[in-house]
Amino acid sequence: GKIAVGAVKGETLNLPAFSGRPALLNNPVSDNTSPFISLAAEHWDTADLHDEVVNPTRVIAPVTGVYRVWAHVLWTSGTAGLRTLTVVDKYGGSLFGDETPVNASGSTRQTVSAEVCLLEDEYVRYAAGVTSNGGDESIQGIESSFGMSLVTPVSTCV
Repeated sequence: GKIAVGAVKGETLNLPAFSGRPALLNNPVSDNTSPFISLAAEHWDTADLHDEVVNPTRVIAPVTGVYRVWAHVLWTSGTAGLRTLTVVDKYGGSLFGDETPVNASGSTRQTVSAEVCLLEDEYVRYAAGVTSNGGDESIQGIESSFGMSLVTPVSTCV
């Protein structure tokens, strides 16, 4: 059913949502690796989706539902190779991502988002990678973010 106009007036609508950024201002990524990124600075966390001490790379679904998941990274300038940005489920499977050539004349930005169905207590993480660069790179933590928010609860994921 639909929510009628004015139905939540005066009520608090607290949908599970999280947004945060990496722990470090410059997060090093070694050549030919794709590490999971630890999140430390929370922009918001309405339902304890993230624990920055126990599992700082994970964002956990508190209820079964369809979630909008997004990731954004800003890479420091590089001269060659590819940059990858991947959102991964708790089983290690890639849910969605992007691979883009480096912008040799400046910083490289990557943004991905999708709606995914997650069961209660399943989690997502994001990984940022460098390939064929010949050297290490870093993502700028203050300009990078990861998050998810519940779009709608469902009884199960198919």
